[in-house]
Amino acid sequence: MTNPAFDYLRQFKKVSKETEELVIKFIKKKYPEIGVNELVKIFENGIAGEYGKVYAADPETILDWIKSHTKGKERSYYETPMLTKDISIYDQRYPEKQEDWNKEVNKSYTCFLNGVSTLEMHQHIYDRLMVDNKIEMNSYLKYYSDSVEEAKQLVLKDYFNDCKKKGYSYIYFIK
Repeated sequence: MTNPAFDYLRQFKKVSKETEELVIKFIKKKYPEIGVNELVKIFENGIAGEYGKVYAADPETILDWIKSHTKGKERSYYETPMLTKDISIYDQRYPEKQEDWNKEVNKSYTCFLNGVSTLEMHQHIYDRLMVDNKIEMNSYLKYYSDSVEEAKQLVLKDYFNDCKKKGYSYIYFIK
C-alpha cells in the first residue's frame, strides 16, 4: 500500500518505492506530526517550485522540501509527540537532559489528564519520578506479576491520580 501523498506526487514526477519508504521513515522519526494532508501540501509547493527548481523527486529533493516547509516553525516541546513505550533509548526523541525529562513528565501528566492511559507511556517516566523521590523506590513491586514495564505504568497511574486529586496542573515547575 502506498502513501496517498506519494500517489499525488507520482502524478507529476517519477518516485521509486525505495524513495517513498526512506522519506516516510525519515518523517516518522523526525517530523511525526506531519500528516498526509500536510505532506500533500508540501508536495504541491515542491512541484510548484516554491522550494527551488525541481529536477527529480529523489530522497534529497523531497527531504529538502520537508525541511524548507518546517523551517522557522519552531515547535513547542509540548507539541511534540508523547514518549510512548515503543521508543528506544537510541531514538532521537528520547530525552537526554534532566530538563527534557521534566518536560516529558509534565507532558505525560497532561496527556493523562486528557484521557491517555499510562499503559501507553514509557516506563522511564516512572524511573524519572523515582529518581526525584516523587515515587518510592521499588513501588512497582505491588503490581508486579509478569511485566516490570506494566507494573511501573500502573504505579504511574496511581501517582498521576494522586496529583490530580491534589489539583496539580503539572509535576515539575519549568521556567
